[in-house]
Amino acid sequence: MGNKKQLQSEKMSELEASYFELQAYWGVTKHMGGLKATRRAN
Repeated sequence: MGNKKQLQSEKMSELEASYFELQAYWGVTKHMGGLKATRRAN
């Protein structure tokens, strides 16, 4: 069962990465503050 959860988690991470890459391509962010705030958040 743990294996299934790990695979689901990995797949979700891949989907999230793709989603956020698409958002970045469009210039959309999930927070205010632009690039400066993004760099601080990382």
